Amino acid sequence: PSARENPLYALATNNFDLSLKSLIVKEVSVGDGLRLKRYMPKAFGQATQILRRSSKIKIILEGEKEVKPIKKAVSAPKEKKEVPKKEVKEEVKAKAE
Repeated sequence: PSARENPLYALATNNFDLSLKSLIVKEVSVGDGLRLKRYMPKAFGQATQILRRSSKIKIILEGEKEVKPIKKAVSAPKEKKEVPKKEVKEEVKAKAE
């Protein structure tokens, strides 16, 4: 099974850090879902109720956590731009005069 074929495998690998090879279906259950109520017209102005039933499917997967190596990013030291302080002070003095 691949993560591209089935969204359950994609969720397990991306969100829960489970390895794809160790995934096992632990439990599958089907239960009652929503019921949409519809009405069908009958003779003499009467109507009967029609229930459109759906179901909820619950699948529980089990697996081992995948150990990912920690990558340390090595960044170059940032160069600070040096502003000549004398020039800045001279400009401030010139504006004050």
